[in-house]
Amino acid sequence: AATGLSQALGVIAGATKATGIVLYQPAYDANEWAPTASRAVEARPVSRATMRDLMGSATQAIHYHGEAMQPVRHQLRLTAAMPQGLVLAPLRAGTKLVGVMGVLPGASFGSDERAALDQATPNLAIACERASAHHNTRRLAVEVRQTAKRLEELNTALDGAMKTKDQFLSNISHELRTPLNSIIGFTDLLLTEDLGAPLSVQQRDFLDTVGRNGRQLLQLINELLDLQRIAAGRMELKPEPVQLAGMLTEAANSVQAQTQKHRHTLVVTPPPAELRVQADPGRVRQVLLNLLSNAIKFTPDGGRITVVAAPVNGGGAISEVRIAVSDTGIGIAAEDQPKLFKEFSQLDASASRKYEGTGLGLALSRQLVELHGGTMGVESEMGKGSTFWFTLPQAG
Repeated sequence: AATGLSQALGVIAGATKATGIVLYQPAYDANEWAPTASRAVEARPVSRATMRDLMGSATQAIHYHGEAMQPVRHQLRLTAAMPQGLVLAPLRAGTKLVGVMGVLPGASFGSDERAALDQATPNLAIACERASAHHNTRRLAVEVRQTAKRLEELNTALDGAMKTKDQFLSNISHELRTPLNSIIGFTDLLLTEDLGAPLSVQQRDFLDTVGRNGRQLLQLINELLDLQRIAAGRMELKPEPVQLAGMLTEAANSVQAQTQKHRHTLVVTPPPAELRVQADPGRVRQVLLNLLSNAIKFTPDGGRITVVAAPVNGGGAISEVRIAVSDTGIGIAAEDQPKLFKEFSQLDASASRKYEGTGLGLALSRQLVELHGGTMGVESEMGKGSTFWFTLPQAG
């Protein structure tokens, strides 16, 4: 493109009997106009403001010694960066100034040469616009390659950081779980085995608290690791046909001690024995226990909790199963419900202090359900309880 423009300048110089000629074009990455092609002229870049002042008052005028050779509103002076005696011709594509041609006229520069110069400007303007488009295309291609390279480098660095993070979480979880399991194990041993002197009521309460808090901390560590595996795309499910009736009964039995402690009535409506879902049984059990634990936590003593599973009819065919855990608890305001499934999100600080929890359980449960191809949602009203439900694909 630059060679073509230089050749065009040579032709124009011959037609106008010029002793020198230069082409100025706007520089993309600087606030200036730069000489991009020239013959027998030494020229320096010109600021955009200066060029705007020189060209701003004339739409198509040619300027000779700083004065317009066609009528304009006021006289113009050349900048010191331009050779004296330079004839300036604006090159416009429509209303856009795409270049400025400067010509050093010869001794016989007259009306014929001025006419030749005037005639040459439209074609040179088109050539400038094409050259600019070609240059911009090449520049953008270079920028795209550079950006792609930077993104690749960032991705490599991020991948390394993720591996480091994964390794750190794996190591720290191991370091935490080992002593926690010992604390929980010895606590259970003290509570269940006859080791000599009987425990007082206060001692049993203390040990119960130690065991409960240890299990909560262990659950938190496991949930953090699960969320990290999901985020890294490393959560592996082992789906198989799962009989729901047996799983719901097993989950209810697991929380029986908690429901009895709070005098809750827990009712499980068993689905048909043949109703099965295609899912990872361990992960489905994890979701169920989380929903049941929340229902127990947020339902006042003496409340009612129900578990129902039923097939969902879609277009006459049963393709998924809906499992719902309902309670007669405190309920959730409509504006707060979108926060429930966000990691580390809790409705308010007072609820966090009163009911304990990290805000991880529901976020993890929803992600586990979605990994199975299902969905999870909530229906609730303040003071009237809540229903948390999720769907799973039916086993074929």
